[in-house]
Amino acid sequence: MRVDIALSFTGLAGYSGRMRFSSAVGCGLLISALLGCRRHADADGEAPPPPIVAAPSANVCGAKSAVTFNEAELTQVFGPAVADVCLDPIGEPRVYGEGQAEGLDAVCLELFNGECELYKGFGLRRVAAARFVDDRGTAAAVNVNLSRFASSEGAYAFFTRRVVGDADPKRLSLQPLDAGGSAAIGTAVAYVWKAAQVLELSYTNESEAPDQVRASSLRLLPTLARTLGTRLRGETALPESARRLPAAGLLPLGIRFETRDAFSVPGLGAGAVGFYEHAGNRYRVFVSVNSDPQLAKDMVRSLRRLPGLRTLKEAPYDAFELRGALAGDAPVSHWVIGRNEHIVAGVGDEPFAVAAAATPEARAAAVFSHEQLLALLRKVLR
Repeated sequence: MRVDIALSFTGLAGYSGRMRFSSAVGCGLLISALLGCRRHADADGEAPPPPIVAAPSANVCGAKSAVTFNEAELTQVFGPAVADVCLDPIGEPRVYGEGQAEGLDAVCLELFNGECELYKGFGLRRVAAARFVDDRGTAAAVNVNLSRFASSEGAYAFFTRRVVGDADPKRLSLQPLDAGGSAAIGTAVAYVWKAAQVLELSYTNESEAPDQVRASSLRLLPTLARTLGTRLRGETALPESARRLPAAGLLPLGIRFETRDAFSVPGLGAGAVGFYEHAGNRYRVFVSVNSDPQLAKDMVRSLRRLPGLRTLKEAPYDAFELRGALAGDAPVSHWVIGRNEHIVAGVGDEPFAVAAAATPEARAAAVFSHEQLLALLRKVLR
């Protein structure tokens, strides 16, 4: 009778592999050896000696045939080696979701660690997961998830949530990266948005200290992110509401995009909030571009129902003032909002700057008058 036993093992430099024994004799010898080591350690009160592991070998990427996905497009994106890394020759790429044997529930269990509803909330449709390894045989590896969403707007909203979230863009540890349509990079992580897709890259190396991980990841991730971003199909143009944000004074990575709950008002619609700094003053700009003027009127009508409304007499663009916890901010914000045809826009104080003001004088300087906000709003709505 033939008995197969497969043992997974992990050695130095993070290399993992499998050993297979195909005979009863070999099986017995292996089990006896393992049990013998355990008894020896227990009897002497000492830990068994570490296993002997072969040193990492170079040319990992050329050691075996290329790894392929079940779709030509994914094989094109992931397949060819990039600089010093390639798909793990002994790994198995996984694809979940639409058109796949494994649905999104599987990716929720295996990859997303409790964040599945976040992804689904932005219209997640499919996820491809793969692992890149160092051709030199070191422990360096990059895990890559490619998520496809129902629309480019949903993908971009997820990207801004991942990069900015509720944080102050001026304090982000991430930096802009020239890749795809929009991209960001930090220590051991990188994100790339393009059309309806978002790439998430994470660098690992268990043999490196934290400062080495930072240096190594910043050396490797930019090239890999740019290359994969270039291979992705689709347009790089931002959603229209984000494109309408003024460029002057916009902070790096300073855009937060929502597909349906702009201003953190449920069901209000899509919109982009830009974070700005000019001449030492910080403020925010909100823009929502609608498909027709009636939808813009409906949005304004909804905003006028919020508490804190104040009508501004003889203001351009039927502008009005709002004071409240808007755009996801817990502190009270001061906004001036108006409409020009199918575009709704608003300009408001920066709550991060107001909260950071240490003195009453500094706080007063961080708050704009409605005349100042109106002047900015005119520029946005022109």
